[in-house]
Amino acid sequence: MYFIEKTEEFDKWLQKLKDLKAKAKILFRIQKLENDEHIGDCKPVGDGISELK
Repeated sequence: MYFIEKTEEFDKWLQKLKDLKAKAKILFRIQKLENDEHIGDCKPVGDGISELK
């Protein structure tokens, strides 16, 4: 099981994102991770935290 933390900084960045297609892809990717635990391409950044690519 994975814990997905969406920070306030991320929310602000996402709200400012004007490319609706990119925004939809990002939200779909996060939803897929939450629902199916499908990680896909990611990179560990330390302390058990990974960055989705």
